Amino acid sequence: EITRWFGSRVASMVEACSDCTSKPKPPWRQRKELYLVHLREAGPDVRLISLADKLHNARTILNDLRAIGPEVWKRFTATPKEILWYYRSVIEVLRQGWSHPLLPELEQIIDEIGRLITICYLCGKEVPPNESSQDHVPPAQIYPSEYRENDAIKNLLTLPVHSGCNKSYHWTFANSG
Repeated sequence: EITRWFGSRVASMVEACSDCTSKPKPPWRQRKELYLVHLREAGPDVRLISLADKLHNARTILNDLRAIGPEVWKRFTATPKEILWYYRSVIEVLRQGWSHPLLPELEQIIDEIGRLITICYLCGKEVPPNESSQDHVPPAQIYPSEYRENDAIKNLLTLPVHSGCNKSYHWTFANSG
């Protein structure tokens, strides 16, 4: 159908941007890893189409995340953490030997999505807003006092974690002496 409407060159670029053409599709992670390998070898036309596609998808995710919140993740088979991994990996691959003015925009959008979905530093799962603990991880007590009093350092040492994970981590640290 694409060949008939747009010609064989466009059809081959669209096929090159697909993460899978077989049925049934392999598991999500496997498809994405194979796509990243393929993208690494792709020419500028395919990279640009991939970038435009990822930018459009990321904008849609961000807009929907702002509008409906975590419900947006129900449409995906992957977790928010996996989706962030994938987009960040695409950005990393695209930056290798190629640049385009849209790349920083994609990176900003993915960073914003990352800020809106907080991932627990300790267990790697999503932290719902009402469960977040902003305690220092690792515990601030292990840093010299001059670091603990510096606001910039405090911000670097403060990582999002589940309250339960944080309590467990602090207990393990306190009792490991």
